[in-house]
Amino acid sequence: MGMHITITDRAGFFVFVIPIVPENIDITTENDNTDFQTTRRFLRIFGNRKNRRVSWSSFFPVNKPDIMVEPNNEQDGNVINNFIRNRQNIDEPIRIVITNDNRRPVLNMLSSIDKYSFHEDKTNDIQYSISLTEFTNN
Repeated sequence: MGMHITITDRAGFFVFVIPIVPENIDITTENDNTDFQTTRRFLRIFGNRKNRRVSWSSFFPVNKPDIMVEPNNEQDGNVINNFIRNRQNIDEPIRIVITNDNRRPVLNMLSSIDKYSFHEDKTNDIQYSISLTEFTNN
C-alpha cells in the first residue's frame, strides 16, 4: 500500500484521506546553520530549525468507485479539491498526517498551503500539485 496521507481542518471536523498517494512525497527539514571564519579555519554554528515543508503531485478521482482508494474515503475528488481551495482562500491552516504501511506517523503537522494548482483532465479527474509549510504562530 505505501504511505497514507490524511488532511483535516484545524478542529478535526473535516477529515479526508488522500485517495491516490504518489510514489514520491518530498519532506524537507532545514536548519539555519552558518559557518564562522576564525583566523585558522571555519567553525560550524548550528542554527535554528526552519519550518518543515512537504509537497507532492497526484490526482483526485471524480466519482470512480472502480479506482482503488481507501475504504470509506470520499469518492468525489471535487469535495477534497474544494476543501483545500477553501482553506487556502480563508487563510486557515490544515493538519497533514502522513503514516507508513504500519500506520506509524512519518509526519504530523499543522501547515499553511503555500501553493495549490489543479486542473480537470480528459477523464474528469482532478490533477493537482500541493506545497505545504509547517504553520507556527508562536
